Amino acid sequence: MAFRIPGYRTYEQDVYIQRETDDDSWKGVKKVVLLGISSSPSAEEVQDFLRKKLCEGLRKGISGEGKLEQCLADLPPRIKKDIVSGCEGNLEYVREEIGEFNRFRYFQMTGGYLPEATLEEVGYNRRALEISLDSEKLIDTELGKTWGVTITLGRNFSLPSYFLIQQRLKQRMDSPSVHFEGEFHPREISPFLNALYRSKKSRLPLLHNICDSLLMERSYQVVLALLEDDFQTRADLDEMEVDIPGMVKEGH
Repeated sequence: MAFRIPGYRTYEQDVYIQRETDDDSWKGVKKVVLLGISSSPSAEEVQDFLRKKLCEGLRKGISGEGKLEQCLADLPPRIKKDIVSGCEGNLEYVREEIGEFNRFRYFQMTGGYLPEATLEEVGYNRRALEISLDSEKLIDTELGKTWGVTITLGRNFSLPSYFLIQQRLKQRMDSPSVHFEGEFHPREISPFLNALYRSKKSRLPLLHNICDSLLMERSYQVVLALLEDDFQTRADLDEMEVDIPGMVKEGH
């Protein structure tokens, strides 16, 4: 499914790339917008995904430049063991962290800026563009992903009120129906919202399914929380100078 958006070229998997422009301020850089439909993964799905990742790592070694793989490699052995064993305590932790009560479907837009050199290198493959937009090196230079919009869909992919979404967009204010992130100008997002609301509801399920990407994000969220909690626990123990069997302090 593809929308016609003024100023953008359309590629497979609902990828939109800014057309050439005479504006010198855009020289060497292009806007990139990705659209998709997703649903929140369950705690069991997140735990199973992390278990598979770790089991693969035990067989082949955890490798790769992805932020999830890097964080998994940094987990203490005891936490890795809990995840692989699928213990109930770990499942409850995942439930608390991701807020499992919310299992809605979502329409998602992600926007940002990529150097033309990066686009020439990765092409217009959606997964490669997602990785590039998340690149910390690019984000540090104010490129990469800069904004995102998530709209909660009702039954049968029904959209919330157009007036409500536009009002929230102008105010840049979240509501139960829509969530905004990052820095943006409403005119960057309005053409995509207008196209979405002009389309037939039956076309929404044909948008690119990004459930796998959301599963990856939620899994990363959980692993990052585990690392932060472990760091805090060790810091608290060092402060109290309490020795626990099996936990070796630095310098001992």
